[in-house]
Amino acid sequence: MTERVYRVAMGKGMVGSASDWDVITSSGIGSCIALVIYDPINMTGGLAHIMLPAFTGSSYKLHPYAYADSAVKVFITRLTGIGSDKKSLVAKAAGGANMFTNNHPGTQTVGEQNVLSVKLILEKYKIPLIGADLGGKKGRSVELKLIDGGLFVSTIEGEIKEI
Repeated sequence: MTERVYRVAMGKGMVGSASDWDVITSSGIGSCIALVIYDPINMTGGLAHIMLPAFTGSSYKLHPYAYADSAVKVFITRLTGIGSDKKSLVAKAAGGANMFTNNHPGTQTVGEQNVLSVKLILEKYKIPLIGADLGGKKGRSVELKLIDGGLFVSTIEGEIKEI
């Protein structure tokens, strides 16, 4: 049987169940965050390729999954809409790398801002972050297995780990 794969582009996201997709994947994750929110009881979950910490009104309006604050809200709405209980949700995240030279010492890089924002938003909604591969200087690609919530993170050097 062919594996059913959904590819999430930068700034986009997807929610589904193990009966819809086998894998949700995204690549090219540098300072961005690949955020997974998963319900292990119902085997439902989603993956967002978050680009920015928050929609400020002055930032270019992208898809809601592009911002940490709106992505988590959309996940909760969509997942509870397909039968998940908010109390069952858990999160995993990868990315937030420092891909560029910081020309403003003492200020946070975009990757650091994204990591902090994701952690704060998850805490606000009481969704535990149970696995993470954040920071560093390497870009990543991720694969979410909807059958069990496994998140596989790979780097350009070929390193693969499950979080």
